[in-house]
Amino acid sequence: NFTVQYDKDGMPKFFSVVPYVTSVYKSHKTYDTANRMIDEYYQSKHSAQGFKRQKTDLSRRINKALAKHYKKFRIQTESIESSKKAEKFKLNGDLIMANIYRLKRGMEDITLEDYNTGKPVKIVMDKKLTPSVNAQKFYKRYNKLKTAMSINAKNILTTKDEIDFLESVLVSLDICETMDELKEVKYELIKASYISVKSGTKSAKPTQDASKPHEFLSSDGFKIYAGKNNRQNDLLTIKTADQNDMWLHTQKIPGCHVIIKTGGKDIPEMTIFEAATIAAFYSKAKTSNKVPVDYTLRKNVRKPNGSKPGFVIYETYNT
Repeated sequence: NFTVQYDKDGMPKFFSVVPYVTSVYKSHKTYDTANRMIDEYYQSKHSAQGFKRQKTDLSRRINKALAKHYKKFRIQTESIESSKKAEKFKLNGDLIMANIYRLKRGMEDITLEDYNTGKPVKIVMDKKLTPSVNAQKFYKRYNKLKTAMSINAKNILTTKDEIDFLESVLVSLDICETMDELKEVKYELIKASYISVKSGTKSAKPTQDASKPHEFLSSDGFKIYAGKNNRQNDLLTIKTADQNDMWLHTQKIPGCHVIIKTGGKDIPEMTIFEAATIAAFYSKAKTSNKVPVDYTLRKNVRKPNGSKPGFVIYETYNT
């Protein structure tokens, strides 16, 4: 009759010394003695508060890093857009050199015909310089912008990879239910250098064995597994799944890897739909009305060498 009430996040809200059940809270537990009830209440409260505190701290760190990369991505994208002017500078230089015999020092601007389109092109020149030196200045600006575009094109891919990684970790954090799962997320951030471990302190490594993925049974009797974090995603897809198992993931949206164990059988459409629903729920888009989910056989999925945890590529698939 001694009862502890818990909310949807597993946080103990209050205890009662008389039978008390309400639909306001998610669950409750009953105990034989008041002492056991009170011990459980305060131990659970302390544990739940510690869990919530660590989860909040990790969320703050991830969102701070994401904000930094979002800003970097925006700057790099704007820089690439600016660099697209490079071809205009090259054209200016080419037109000046092609018409060098008609030009002379002291001209402020000149309108020449674009030999590709036949359209007139107005070129502003430095009247203090010869036409040849003006052309060289345009070529210099062209080369500088082309080099910058090449560098930014590489950097923007790296930045996008970091954003995808952090967003996937944020999804993993959102579905964490135990301290061990939080440790796995924290260790992933440490490995990626987003959290530093002070010298002389014990590294926040996850438990030796990875926590188990979510497990479901489809209405057709097929087992479905969903990874809780990137470490599990890699283990589930690369180590656990057979080549002819079905693999699912939200299309271009951070989320978990989902595996349907086929056992060599054909998979009914309902099971694929149910597995896709799981993939959509455990993703960044779980509150969206429509979520595209790709599915393919595991043998079509591969992990590039040196890629971040949870990252895979696939080309043959249905959606």
